[in-house]
Amino acid sequence: MANLTANRAKHATLTAATVDVVTFAKAFKSVEVVNRSATDPIYATVDRGQANDIVVTPTVAGDDTFYVGPGGVRVIADDEFQAPVSAVRLISAGAAPYSVTGMVG
Repeated sequence: MANLTANRAKHATLTAATVDVVTFAKAFKSVEVVNRSATDPIYATVDRGQANDIVVTPTVAGDDTFYVGPGGVRVIADDEFQAPVSAVRLISAGAAPYSVTGMVG
Protein backbone atom coordinates (compact mmCIF):
# COMPACT_ATOMS: atom_id res chain seq x y z
CA MET A 1 0.00 0.00 0.00
CA ALA A 2 1.33 3.42 -0.93
CA ASN A 3 0.37 6.29 1.39
CA LEU A 4 0.57 9.59 -0.46
CA THR A 5 -0.33 13.14 0.56
CA ALA A 6 -1.42 16.15 -1.44
CA ASN A 7 -2.51 19.70 -0.80
CA ARG A 8 -4.96 19.66 -3.71
CA ALA A 9 -3.87 17.21 -6.44
CA LYS A 10 -1.78 14.07 -6.85
CA HIS A 11 -0.55 12.48 -10.07
CA ALA A 12 0.90 8.98 -9.76
CA THR A 13 0.83 5.45 -11.15
CA LEU A 14 -0.71 2.50 -9.36
CA THR A 15 1.32 -0.64 -8.85
CA ALA A 16 -0.77 -3.58 -10.06
CA ALA A 17 -3.16 -4.92 -7.40
CA THR A 18 -1.82 -2.53 -4.74
CA VAL A 19 -3.89 0.16 -3.02
CA ASP A 20 -2.78 3.80 -3.13
CA VAL A 21 -4.19 6.05 -0.41
CA VAL A 22 -4.10 9.76 -1.29
CA THR A 23 -4.79 11.90 1.79
CA PHE A 24 -5.52 15.58 1.32
CA ALA A 25 -4.23 18.29 3.65
CA LYS A 26 -7.86 19.41 4.03
CA ALA A 27 -11.24 17.93 3.14
CA PHE A 28 -12.86 18.84 -0.16
CA LYS A 29 -16.47 19.10 -1.29
CA SER A 30 -15.75 16.61 -4.06
CA VAL A 31 -12.84 14.82 -5.66
CA GLU A 32 -12.13 14.17 -9.33
CA VAL A 33 -10.46 10.86 -10.24
CA VAL A 34 -8.90 10.69 -13.72
CA ASN A 35 -7.81 7.32 -15.07
CA ARG A 36 -4.98 8.03 -17.52
CA SER A 37 -4.59 4.34 -18.47
CA ALA A 38 -5.74 3.26 -21.93
CA THR A 39 -6.43 -0.31 -20.81
CA ASP A 40 -6.93 -0.78 -17.05
CA PRO A 41 -9.95 0.34 -15.02
CA ILE A 42 -9.46 1.88 -11.58
CA TYR A 43 -11.68 1.20 -8.56
CA ALA A 44 -11.90 3.87 -5.86
CA THR A 45 -13.33 4.51 -2.42
CA VAL A 46 -13.27 7.70 -0.35
CA ASP A 47 -12.72 8.57 3.31
CA ARG A 48 -14.70 11.39 4.86
CA GLY A 49 -12.52 11.92 7.92
CA GLN A 50 -15.49 11.49 10.25
CA ALA A 51 -15.35 9.56 13.51
CA ASN A 52 -18.15 7.25 12.34
CA ASP A 53 -16.78 6.85 8.81
CA ILE A 54 -16.77 3.32 7.41
CA VAL A 55 -13.46 3.05 5.57
CA VAL A 56 -13.66 0.64 2.64
CA THR A 57 -10.37 -0.61 1.22
CA PRO A 58 -11.02 -1.16 -2.48
CA THR A 59 -10.45 -4.41 -4.32
CA VAL A 60 -10.30 -4.90 -8.08
CA ALA A 61 -13.91 -5.03 -9.31
CA GLY A 62 -15.01 -5.09 -5.67
CA ASP A 63 -18.32 -4.11 -4.13
CA ASP A 64 -18.80 -0.59 -2.75
CA THR A 65 -16.23 0.93 -5.09
CA PHE A 66 -16.51 3.65 -7.72
CA TYR A 67 -15.53 2.44 -11.21
CA VAL A 68 -13.36 4.70 -13.39
CA GLY A 69 -12.93 3.16 -16.83
CA PRO A 70 -9.80 3.44 -18.98
CA GLY A 71 -9.44 7.08 -20.04
CA GLY A 72 -12.40 7.95 -17.82
CA VAL A 73 -13.16 10.62 -15.24
CA ARG A 74 -15.33 10.29 -12.14
CA VAL A 75 -16.33 13.11 -9.79
CA ILE A 76 -17.24 11.86 -6.33
CA ALA A 77 -19.19 14.53 -4.46
CA ASP A 78 -19.81 15.00 -0.75
CA ASP A 79 -23.58 14.98 -1.33
CA GLU A 80 -23.25 11.22 -1.85
CA PHE A 81 -21.88 10.95 1.72
CA GLN A 82 -23.09 14.06 3.57
CA ALA A 83 -19.49 14.93 4.50
CA PRO A 84 -16.42 16.26 2.69
CA VAL A 85 -13.84 13.91 1.19
CA SER A 86 -10.49 13.75 3.02
CA ALA A 87 -8.83 10.80 1.23
CA VAL A 88 -9.17 8.58 -1.83
CA ARG A 89 -8.19 4.91 -2.04
CA LEU A 90 -7.45 3.48 -5.49
CA ILE A 91 -6.61 0.08 -6.98
CA SER A 92 -6.26 -1.46 -10.43
CA ALA A 93 -5.29 -4.86 -11.83
CA GLY A 94 -2.59 -3.13 -13.89
CA ALA A 95 -0.13 -0.27 -13.55
CA ALA A 96 -2.63 2.53 -14.18
CA PRO A 97 -1.54 6.18 -14.14
CA TYR A 98 -4.05 8.47 -12.44
CA SER A 99 -4.74 11.97 -11.18
CA VAL A 100 -6.88 12.92 -8.20
CA THR A 101 -7.90 16.51 -7.51
CA GLY A 102 -9.81 17.97 -4.58
CA MET A 103 -12.56 20.36 -5.70
CA VAL A 104 -14.26 23.05 -3.66
CA GLY A 105 -17.37 23.52 -5.77
